[in-house]
Amino acid sequence: MIWIIVIISLLIFSSVFVYILTIEHRNRPHIKVKYHDWKGNFPESSNPPFYSLFLIGDAGAAAVLHPDPTLTLLKGKLKEAGENSGVFFLGDNIYPTGLPESSDEGFPLAEKRLLAQLQVIEHHNGLKVFVSGNHDWKKGKKGGFQTMMRQQEYVENFLNSKEVYLPRNGCPGPYEILVNDQLTFIVLNTQWWVHGGHKPLGKGEGCLVDNEHEFFSASGRPSCQE
Repeated sequence: MIWIIVIISLLIFSSVFVYILTIEHRNRPHIKVKYHDWKGNFPESSNPPFYSLFLIGDAGAAAVLHPDPTLTLLKGKLKEAGENSGVFFLGDNIYPTGLPESSDEGFPLAEKRLLAQLQVIEHHNGLKVFVSGNHDWKKGKKGGFQTMMRQQEYVENFLNSKEVYLPRNGCPGPYEILVNDQLTFIVLNTQWWVHGGHKPLGKGEGCLVDNEHEFFSASGRPSCQE
């Protein structure tokens, strides 16, 4: 019995010790040691950037008890870049299995994690787009399509736009975003290809293509203009 107590005590002590050692890193973005001097290697230019694009993925486990350091950094960068910039949330926006129904016990935490991202970009005047990932489709399980659609509706209502969660309605795409006459983004829904449950297809469900082969030859694609 005494050895069990000793082992448990050591495990608790080691856990606390590791937490204390790493606590200062919990409030700032993680950067690999070999990239710590990235600012010194960043090329300087006398000309302003043609366009600034920020890509962030796997933000679905954002801190909710305090400001998330990565999202805080993103908010600052977006403010610096101004309206001549865009941000894409590349999927897995809510861990572990997307946005459940409001009656589900997991809804409050899931909502907070999504709100942490939305509140960072709500006042950004440039392009802002959410793309769904496998976690947003309930990891491909039954009800995945409905789970993804709840997130789409939530994001669209919060940002008061139908052009912020793309491709819409779980369609595969492709979806064009015409930023200006020199820059176009093409958005695809890669989770659509591997999802095992219901997924929309065909113009009857609001999609551009009626089958997988037509996806690669689609020429008439809708676009949105920011």
